[in-house]
Amino acid sequence: MASTLTIILYVLGFSALLAVVVGGTLLWARKRVQKHSKMLYQVRSLKGIDILEPVEIGGLKQWLHIRGRNRDNPVLLFLHGGPGLPNIGCFDETQRPWEEYFTVVQWDQRHVGKSYDRPLKLVEQTITLEQMLNDTEEVIAHIKNRLNKEKIFIMGYSLGTYLGIKMAKRRPEWLYGYIGVGQSVNNIERVREEHALLLSEAKRKNNQALAAKLEAMIPLPDPDNKMQHSLKHGYYLWQEFFRTGLHEMPVEEAIAIMRFGFLTSPHYTLSNLRHMPPSEYISEGSQFSEEFMSIDLPTEVGSSFEVPIIFMTGAHDCHIPYTLTDTWFKEIEAPYKEQIWLEDTSHFPFVSEPGKILVALVTKVLPLAQEKH
Repeated sequence: MASTLTIILYVLGFSALLAVVVGGTLLWARKRVQKHSKMLYQVRSLKGIDILEPVEIGGLKQWLHIRGRNRDNPVLLFLHGGPGLPNIGCFDETQRPWEEYFTVVQWDQRHVGKSYDRPLKLVEQTITLEQMLNDTEEVIAHIKNRLNKEKIFIMGYSLGTYLGIKMAKRRPEWLYGYIGVGQSVNNIERVREEHALLLSEAKRKNNQALAAKLEAMIPLPDPDNKMQHSLKHGYYLWQEFFRTGLHEMPVEEAIAIMRFGFLTSPHYTLSNLRHMPPSEYISEGSQFSEEFMSIDLPTEVGSSFEVPIIFMTGAHDCHIPYTLTDTWFKEIEAPYKEQIWLEDTSHFPFVSEPGKILVALVTKVLPLAQEKH
């Protein structure tokens, strides 16, 4: 008996020691990669800027990362998607070429990533679309003052396009132009159209098993649980789009890329990694969930704008269906407008076609800072 107990204690002790050794090795490796990233993406230009700072926005501490090789360049504020998927920590590699031409600002939005606050300090009612819009307006005002700029560019991605195009309507005098990547239109129709596109593909390929599964989902989304229903089936639809060749990467691969970026980023602490996305954004029956599923931008902002509008649209994007984006774009009236089709992209253009996005930013967007419309 004593001998058995001794063996058990020995094994447990060895396991604990092994866990400490492995954990210590991983932390050492993380610090080495962080040091490498910090050196690799360091801004070395004498006129450059690289600031990571918290700012009081909407009564909360929210974090901004400001980077560029020349402070005189136009400012590009990037509005991340989600809900709750920030970019500080995983976008340095992507945006590094942009920084030759723009001062790029990344912002971890309310209650996300570095801007996460303890739930006790943040009641759920503060996570609303209107509060997020007010935050966005405050961030723009801060950036203009911080960097001494009269106008800036806004680039929204996925859910960030909701905030971005709302700002284009609300504060046109603050903007050189607005760029929407994976432009949101109507969230209920988005869910239905994503489903319809895959069902059409299943029938075209005579995939009766897939067609039967898709038809069993109707009505989509469930009117009594729109957010959770759309998340559950949206994940399945995304996987099936990948299997049928209509997405350029599976969702697990996209998430893995983001997670590695966050894990190895010199900008993120281990505690920051716990809050992407926070559950408060997608909890069943929350105010935000109801508002999110009710987004209908053509009805909310109309189709007439006072600033240049550029859409960058994945030609195979079925998650925010290109069909809805294209239909709305054709109705838009603006001093200048252009839709740039990313032919080899679904919903991950920054991974799939980074070169084409850079060329578009330099040749289509940048000149708008010098032109009068």
